[in-house]
Amino acid sequence: SCETPNSADARFCERCGAALAGPAETTQLIDPAEASLVTSGDPVPVDDVARQALLDLARRELSEEYDVEKEIGRGGMAVVYKAKERELRRSVALKVLPPGLALGASVVERFKREAQMAASLDHPNIIPIYRVGQTASMLYLAMRYVEGRSLDSVIAQQGALTVPAVVSVLRSATAALAYAHEHG
Repeated sequence: SCETPNSADARFCERCGAALAGPAETTQLIDPAEASLVTSGDPVPVDDVARQALLDLARRELSEEYDVEKEIGRGGMAVVYKAKERELRRSVALKVLPPGLALGASVVERFKREAQMAASLDHPNIIPIYRVGQTASMLYLAMRYVEGRSLDSVIAQQGALTVPAVVSVLRSATAALAYAHEHG
C-alpha cells in the first residue's frame, strides 16, 4: 500500500510492515520439519498445536537467559510472551518474530535499528526495551513487562470508553509519539 519495492522473498513490506500478496505466499519458507510452525498466508501460528510448538521453540532457544512462561499477545508478525529474566529475576515481555517469515536482511536490520532507537528513548509512556537478540531461528526483543489488559480487551469487556478516558489514552499516546519524533 505504500508502494515501496520489496525483496522477492518478502512476505511483509520492508517499510510499512503490510502483508504482501503474490508468489511468495505459496513459496516454502521453512524446513519441512518445522512446517507445523507456519502456514501459508498466516505467518504467526494460531492453532493450539502450532502455538505450543512455537512456545516450546522459544523456551528451548531462549532458555539460557529466560524462563518463558506463557503467551500474552500476538499480531501479524510477532508473538509476545511473558518470561522471567534469569540473571536479574525480573519479569519481561519477549516479542518474538517466529521462524519462517522469510525475513530479508533489510527487515532484520530494520528490526534491530528500530529496537536500538526505541531503547534510547526514556519516556513514561514508552515501554523500555532491555535487549534485542537473535537465536538460530528467531529475532526477539526483551522489554519491561507491564501488568494489565490491552485496550481492546477493556473495550470488549465494558464497551465504549468515556470521553475523559479516551482523552487520557490519546494524550498519553500522543505525548509518547511527540517525544519519539523529537528524538528522531
